[in-house]
Amino acid sequence: MAKRKKRAKRRFDRTGAKRLATRPRTKKAQEGDRRSKALGGSRRLRTGFVDVVADPAADNLRKIDNIVVLLMENRSFDHMLGYLKLEGNRPDVDGLTPGLNNSDGQKDYFIHHLDHYDYLAAEFTLCDHWFSSVPGATWPNRLYAAAAGSLPSVCWIDPIFVNTAGTFAANDDHPPADIRHGQEFVLAVYHALAGNPEQWQKTLLVIVYDEHGGFYDHVAPPPAEDDKPTFRSYGVRVPAILISPWVAQSKVVSTVFDHTSIIKTILLRFCRKADGSIPDMGKRVTSANHLGYALTEARPSDIHEPNEFQRGLIKAAKRLPPKRQK
Repeated sequence: MAKRKKRAKRRFDRTGAKRLATRPRTKKAQEGDRRSKALGGSRRLRTGFVDVVADPAADNLRKIDNIVVLLMENRSFDHMLGYLKLEGNRPDVDGLTPGLNNSDGQKDYFIHHLDHYDYLAAEFTLCDHWFSSVPGATWPNRLYAAAAGSLPSVCWIDPIFVNTAGTFAANDDHPPADIRHGQEFVLAVYHALAGNPEQWQKTLLVIVYDEHGGFYDHVAPPPAEDDKPTFRSYGVRVPAILISPWVAQSKVVSTVFDHTSIIKTILLRFCRKADGSIPDMGKRVTSANHLGYALTEARPSDIHEPNEFQRGLIKAAKRLPPKRQK
């Protein structure tokens, strides 16, 4: 005869209500508690609102209804866009200067233009003081930005991160991905948005990189406001381009931004209460500069049609191999 299973012991509080027996926390859970405490924070979610400094530039955000974020991978500002100043064509850009060129032994490396970024930087607004949120790797920086991804009127676009043999090629710009694929991808996103005139009038496209990937940048990261002392520093500067009919043509914005600037922008545009307060997502977000500082145009500009040279680039991009060649 099979033995009967022992019934689980039931415990009751003083009111007579059943309560579950508590088990000792595992070593792994206890270690997680210690790490959270060491970082100066808790796991309690913020549910309140916080006042922000009155800022007339925040009214610029009413010009847009759609925010599209294209988050690329692992390149520094100097590595991707520093050449704009090096040739003397864009003295307004805080980029590379003579003496900061790459060299390996007796071999010097020459400037290679990124034609699509040349075009976008000339037609829209370049941010030359956008820093990664933390001096760390990919996921900490992506998580600083992705916390706002479920808000309305916001679209997050991820590139292809890995090569799939015979099908897809990575186009995220993460080394050793072929940068030509990344340029093709960025251009495709831009044309998809600009191809709908009604939608384009209310759209802001943010092209930014999550972190520097170990590539050099000459601008030292400044200190940052944060609830956790461990994270009171920005990471290395990264490429960032703002594309919208409401940004100035061929302009450089040197306001300090980081990935939480995207969250601050979303909260101010879509979640601001009548008294001007926004959801409290921590000191980093509250202190961040929003992107309304770049939406300065009094009226939206017309869609910029590609010239003959740029149309040639588009045709050439279509001939790229669909997979990484061995």
